[in-house]
Amino acid sequence: MNVDLTSVVQAVLGLCAVAITIFGGIALQALAKRFNLQISAGQIAAFDDALAKSLSYGVTAADTQIKAKGWDHPDVKNAVVASALTYAVAKFPAALHDIGLSANIDDPKNAQTITEALRRALPAAMTAAAASPATPPAPVQSVVQTAAPAA
Repeated sequence: MNVDLTSVVQAVLGLCAVAITIFGGIALQALAKRFNLQISAGQIAAFDDALAKSLSYGVTAADTQIKAKGWDHPDVKNAVVASALTYAVAKFPAALHDIGLSANIDDPKNAQTITEALRRALPAAMTAAAASPATPPAPVQSVVQTAAPAA
């Protein structure tokens, strides 16, 4: 007997994505306090929006990999984050600057900080993108059923 838990898993992933987004905002505020930066709620919201838009671009750029390997494959996630990083730096330098980052991805520490923020926001972006009818479905996996042993 097969039990389909897809809807339960999607609901749990959605809740996890929300929690990760909240904790990401808290982490940014903690970093701001540590480095004596004053970051407003509006600046954090602009940064979160830049992350979401960048990840959406990354999902679109990784369309062929998603079709071939599925949403949860590490290569897909890495490709999405890599594309999102270059997009965020190119399109949202002001949002990065407002929270104390620069658009210089040649600086390893700066690139690492942005990449970590993108990875924290990735589950929410992937959940939203996977639910969209415009994105590819997960690849079909063959199910092998074995006959019950004869008694």
